[in-house]
Amino acid sequence: VYFRALKDERFFSYKELYEQAELVSGGLLEKGLQPGESVALMFPTGPDFFRSFFGVLLAGGVPCALYPPVRLGRMDEWKAMIDRQLELLESRFVIADQRLSGVIQSASKTNTVEVLSIEKLSRSGERKTNIQGKEEDLAFIQFSSGTTSWPKPVMITHANVYANATAILQKIPPQNPADKRVCVSWLPLYHDMGLVGCLVCSMLDRSEMILIRPEHFIARPALWLNAISEACNIGAKEVVSVAPNFAYGLCAKKIKERDLEGMDLRHWYTALCGAEAVNPETLKSFARRFKDVGFDEKALTPVYGMAEATLAVTFSDLKVAPKYRSFDQEKLQESGVVQEADEGLSVASVGQPLDGMEVEIRDESNQGLKDGQVGTVYVRGPSIMRGYRRENSATIKEDGWFNTGDTGFFFKEELFLCGRKKDVLILRGRNIDPSFVESSLDACGFTRTGCSIAVSDRLKEQDSESLFIMTEAMDQKTWKALIADQESYEKSLLEVKALIKKHHQLTVEEVAIFPPGTLLRTSSGKIRRQKTYQAWRRGELFHNEEMNSWQRFSVFASESLKGYLRGALQSRK
Repeated sequence: VYFRALKDERFFSYKELYEQAELVSGGLLEKGLQPGESVALMFPTGPDFFRSFFGVLLAGGVPCALYPPVRLGRMDEWKAMIDRQLELLESRFVIADQRLSGVIQSASKTNTVEVLSIEKLSRSGERKTNIQGKEEDLAFIQFSSGTTSWPKPVMITHANVYANATAILQKIPPQNPADKRVCVSWLPLYHDMGLVGCLVCSMLDRSEMILIRPEHFIARPALWLNAISEACNIGAKEVVSVAPNFAYGLCAKKIKERDLEGMDLRHWYTALCGAEAVNPETLKSFARRFKDVGFDEKALTPVYGMAEATLAVTFSDLKVAPKYRSFDQEKLQESGVVQEADEGLSVASVGQPLDGMEVEIRDESNQGLKDGQVGTVYVRGPSIMRGYRRENSATIKEDGWFNTGDTGFFFKEELFLCGRKKDVLILRGRNIDPSFVESSLDACGFTRTGCSIAVSDRLKEQDSESLFIMTEAMDQKTWKALIADQESYEKSLLEVKALIKKHHQLTVEEVAIFPPGTLLRTSSGKIRRQKTYQAWRRGELFHNEEMNSWQRFSVFASESLKGYLRGALQSRK
């Protein structure tokens, strides 16, 4: 495993990481960890994540990766989320960098947890394990994305993860079994796509990994593509990588010509795209932008999945370019009837179910719908979760079927998605997937790809719901230029309204543009539409201005001190 940072790279063999995980396991067993007991982890991408995650498993525990406080400007939001997650997990222990101890104690208002470092757990030098090894046992807990509600703790068994990982690997067989395959990823390991899609699948495939921290990718998108290009330096003949739609758009917009010098993407055979709505124009733009450095559009593979299914549900065909079909927009949105049209709404196919998975489209009365009818997506298969922790699984699954909360339809035996049911825009009798509207804004030169939201709401003085748009500027430089010139800012607002009118025949009530990083997100990076909109309406959506090093230190030190004082008071009691 190669851990690549901005200025250096470290390599670890699986054997080294396993032996270090055994030390962590020994420390946990000395602490009295019980079989099946959950342990929270809080690490960025790096060797400590591997040591702690597999250390918990080797000790017979159930790891659950939580995200560290990366965005200090949103500390209160992070604290509320972590406090709730720790309460749901009922964990006695959190394994984290010792420097986070005070911050975690500050966040955990309703829970008493002991924060353990890798160094503290490994101090005894004893490599002990207590592997349970039953298929029905929990392998780990992962939180759902929480785009429309609080993230829920998803219980994944060993059988679930093995079924999903093997089905994924069956969909992406090597071009030549004798050739070396490498997975390159910047996705956070506390997210199902990074944890299962990269880490678990790579280990099961016995392939090497090159891992980059998410924040480093956001700062310099070229790091991702350079890592893919340089994978051939360690003998890779085939590279697999996966990312959400916005990442492909970010690369197409932000990577400069000088960054392409020496870049070679010929070995990137599988470029999976999932975790959020797939925008055909974004993928087309990416394919055009990097064609001259060897990227083949056939590598692009739209997929569909969710934490509750361990990860993947459907894959599109790896042997052909992505399938984009145009549908009559009016019929699709007004009556839920699917009909192809030359000048219609372009939607990407996310393919067919993985082996062992079943997908059905159902109406409001839970009756199955035919090909070409829009409804709710239900899934069933061996990788569907046991249930949510502390909730009755009988209320979650009916005869093994899980209601995803997504809407979509089958057309010519392939699945097409229409967004989250709770986020659907209802405007003048039309049911509209907000992602279709939001993707139009990617054509604006001043917007950040994948960083816009569309929400319908009825204000007190109105008789029907209206459309509201919130979007982020491409970068801080663009944002400062916009607010420095009122005329330019007003023109930008009109450009957004005109684009949406042109592509969707919708009138926008109000547009708001913010600096990058303002819109509220889940731990996996998905924008929380309703929460963001409501915060804006209440005047509680603050511009996320960049913090200097002193401001970051002050926030971190203040929260750490609160946590240490709280811990000291509890120990006295």
